[in-house]
Amino acid sequence: MAFRSPAWHPFPPPWFGGPAPWGLGPAPWGWGPPPPPPLDWGAPLRDALAPFGGWGPWPPPVGWAAPTLNYLGFSVLPVWDPYYQEWGFWLYGVWVPLQPY
Repeated sequence: MAFRSPAWHPFPPPWFGGPAPWGLGPAPWGWGPPPPPPLDWGAPLRDALAPFGGWGPWPPPVGWAAPTLNYLGFSVLPVWDPYYQEWGFWLYGVWVPLQPY
């Protein structure tokens, strides 16, 4: 069956996945969204990580912690760019990466 055709398809595509795991009809908890998780839902994970030091220390603060840099007479503040995945700064619309050496 061609699902890329402009015809009307009143049924789900074959990659839809089929019916719900509990079959047809309402979910075991009834109509509507599922109930919220219990308040201590993270306790098993926390208890499992306890022998290894728990969650560990908090990560360092986000952002550049050092003072601004002087780049060719311009005072610049490095930022983390998720596209390039590196530290650098924008100078007149040009990305200047910080070199690790």
